[in-house]
Amino acid sequence: MMSRYRLGMAVFFLLLSFHAGAWRFAVTGDSRGSDHGVNRVVLVQLAKALSNASIQLVLFTGDLVDGSGDDETVTAQMRTWRNIFMEPLLDAGIRVYPVRGNHDLSDAAWDAVFSGAFALPGNGPACERNRTYTFAYENARFFALDCYAPPLSQYRVNVSWLARGLWRNDRPLVFAFGHIPAFPVLHPDSLALRFFAREAFWNVLGLAGGRYYFCGHDHFFDDSTAHDWFGHTLHQVVAGTAGAPEYTWDGHPISPRLTTLQHNETPGYVIVDVEDEDISYSFVPLDEGP
Repeated sequence: MMSRYRLGMAVFFLLLSFHAGAWRFAVTGDSRGSDHGVNRVVLVQLAKALSNASIQLVLFTGDLVDGSGDDETVTAQMRTWRNIFMEPLLDAGIRVYPVRGNHDLSDAAWDAVFSGAFALPGNGPACERNRTYTFAYENARFFALDCYAPPLSQYRVNVSWLARGLWRNDRPLVFAFGHIPAFPVLHPDSLALRFFAREAFWNVLGLAGGRYYFCGHDHFFDDSTAHDWFGHTLHQVVAGTAGAPEYTWDGHPISPRLTTLQHNETPGYVIVDVEDEDISYSFVPLDEGP
């Protein structure tokens, strides 16, 4: 049996290992367009800007490509996305973690493109491998959530898998990301279409100390807050700003639960700065990036 001294020292060194200092990551998504399925101009500019942004990883919130056509066509579109965005960032030492959007639903294309050196973590539920997954970086745990995986169907995430992962989590910071908003801003299609599943997701995340859900689908940046049932304030950060057709919003979110804090309708990315357990973030328009 481990002595109290040895146990105490083990906990002490574990806590020291999570005293991570300063690091940063970026979030963007929705790059679909008419040039081989993507907005090539914006994607190339984003890859260059992010390569110079002193970040360690990028979360990409879905709708990588237009997704129209057969599996072979969509595979070619996704390879274009991978070659002009993901690969240059990997070459720069920056990991890229995408999730599927509603335009990325070709299973054959997704699995063909994100394989080998480009494979995503394979630790998700059996029916969602390579789509739903988790990974750790420094003092944070990230959960990538597929909003379209069978047998749960679309407009919901795998809350039971998420809850188990949060229960086993040993990192002080938690970030979740998926494609569609939990609370609708402009588009009515969101996790709110399956109300009780959405509430379970928001409550599980809030109770586990998660305060940030990054998503896309609406083609703009929007930072809003919504409480869970237990009074925790969580941020929903929409970052659909990677070149998909721009949307104009009237300033009134569909969901009355949302309180809007920031909004921007130009291409760009979110930079998230982490220093120990302090988190700050800002939207960087592409024409103002590094």
